[in-house]
Amino acid sequence: MSELILQLGAPNLANGQLSSIAQARCETTFHCWQQAPSQFIMCTGGFGAHFNQSTRLHANWVQDYLVNLGVPSDKFLAPVASRFTFEDASLSLAPLTELKTRFGLTQLTLVTSDFHMPRVQLIFNALLLSGAQPLLRRDQLIYLPAPTPLPKPEQQALVAHEQSVMAREQHNIAAYQQALAPIKKS
Repeated sequence: MSELILQLGAPNLANGQLSSIAQARCETTFHCWQQAPSQFIMCTGGFGAHFNQSTRLHANWVQDYLVNLGVPSDKFLAPVASRFTFEDASLSLAPLTELKTRFGLTQLTLVTSDFHMPRVQLIFNALLLSGAQPLLRRDQLIYLPAPTPLPKPEQQALVAHEQSVMAREQHNIAAYQQALAPIKKS
């Protein structure tokens, strides 16, 4: 395995029905996978009051949806039980590192919604492409936006929210990188 699609989570109902945003991400992932069916897929999304109050991981609902679209069940890697975007990245690092070490991960395609992409790029670029030993090179990381199937006013509200949390994410990145920094000995 050298290529992987990482699909980020989005809301679902308590009965597991995926939101239109989550469905659009699934459709984008499916079309990407169809272009190169040797790719594996890893889905993010655990539980959270704002996106999944069901009894199953959001990622499991997504996998079910993708299987119904035609992705074989053996194409899925273990899900990442994240609660929010920063955890999508930070909790994905260990399995991605293992995949690179064991199987030679050469390409990661990251699928999320178009309105969410600037924040995702900020976080994933910082965690995957920087540091003393970056996990990937820039040319190995592909960002694939899914369209947002909502009316313009709702899309604009989502974009405004995303813009309002960028400073928080920059703080989270700095704190995360500080925690990983080697301890200086006096």
